[in-house]
Amino acid sequence: MLKFPQIFDLSQSNIRIVQAFWHLDHDDFETALEYILDPCVLAEDLHHWHHSVMMRSLLLQEQVSLALLYLQIRKPAITEEKDLLTVVSLLVRVSVVLFILYPN
Repeated sequence: MLKFPQIFDLSQSNIRIVQAFWHLDHDDFETALEYILDPCVLAEDLHHWHHSVMMRSLLLQEQVSLALLYLQIRKPAITEEKDLLTVVSLLVRVSVVLFILYPN
């Protein structure tokens, strides 16, 4: 993976995105989030599908707090119905957890 960026002449931002998804694919969710939220990752390098895959993957793997952190920091645009359903699912899960922890 070290020569991959050199071969394709990727920017530091795109390298971080590739690394983030590699870690996500290998169930290393916290490291994936560290890379995707790295300040060197430029917003213009993140495409709509990056946000969708990251959010859905974290939710499907029960990484609710990481998905919420991603949503709060990256603030992805909600342009499709499936994105809205993902965000609503996340917020419902967070609300259920809060209700269980603080029933009053």
